Amino acid sequence: MRVFLTGGTGFIGGHVADALREHGHEVVALARQGSDTSHLARIGAVVVEGDITDAAAVEAGMQGTDAVVHCAAVVGPVGSWQHFETVGVGGTERVVKAAERTGTRRVIHLGSTAVYGTDPRGRTFSESTPFEYKPEGWNHYVREKVLSERVLWEAHGFERIVATSIRPAIVLGPGDRHFLPRIRAAATSRFGGLVGAGTNYLAFAVVEEVAEAVVRALENDETAGKSYNLAGTRRVTQREMYNMVTDALGLPRVQRQRSFGRAMRSAGMLELAWKLAMRPGEPPVTRFGVALIGQQYQVDSSKAAADLGWKGVSDFEDAIQRAVEWERVQGSHVAG
Repeated sequence: MRVFLTGGTGFIGGHVADALREHGHEVVALARQGSDTSHLARIGAVVVEGDITDAAAVEAGMQGTDAVVHCAAVVGPVGSWQHFETVGVGGTERVVKAAERTGTRRVIHLGSTAVYGTDPRGRTFSESTPFEYKPEGWNHYVREKVLSERVLWEAHGFERIVATSIRPAIVLGPGDRHFLPRIRAAATSRFGGLVGAGTNYLAFAVVEEVAEAVVRALENDETAGKSYNLAGTRRVTQREMYNMVTDALGLPRVQRQRSFGRAMRSAGMLELAWKLAMRPGEPPVTRFGVALIGQQYQVDSSKAAADLGWKGVSDFEDAIQRAVEWERVQGSHVAG
């Protein structure tokens, strides 16, 4: 197939491009002007210059393709809702409209288990778990992912497109610009540390397995109209996760602890101070980050196992080590 890919210069999208090419598909990747498209060029992808916020560029890039894999979104705990809405929700709207107008009706959407919210309340997330339509006011990421999927499924319901949604848990591996840097920041900040005793379980997936699941969903017509959660079979506690990251980075293991409530309050005050001081980027600890690592998460991936052959057995330590090595190589390239 000739596949139109959004988010191909990003973490998961880059691995999806690899998996598509490995399966023999042609990749047409939308990329912003000035973005690093060297990886896409190396694997033989066709790069189309354009922005996900530009409806004309999205439609032009999609012309002549057989399917769409939509990976572009805002990933992060801070920023204005306007930005999340314009890029994330609006981007999905533009992709859906372009797919309908160009006749490229098959759409694979990269979602997230975040659609179920960041307050598991003892539940195991399955595809039938209700979406969190009323997340906390600061939780723009959850709101973005929920509303993006609403756009997707409304279009599918009206037969404007044929949709499938892939919802990974926290994704690990080389190219990670999100989770690893944030855990490092929290581990080395006096505001960070273990949330509670660190014995709660977290859900992870390794990026190459996620990318493979995306392509298998694309190639299987039986996945149309379905969604799939992806999480590895190994259960990892918060403390184990911190140990894996700090060991890979050569940092001391984290010992300091804060209760969930205290950690949330501290993160909220830190976010406010960061904003008032107009500091760039994001603070080392955020409420989203605390909510993400400080509670018990369990994800049911049995549907993906049955339909996509999802195994979720890749080694988390290895994925983190490879992410660290990727960072080092990137840093040496910048320095050079």
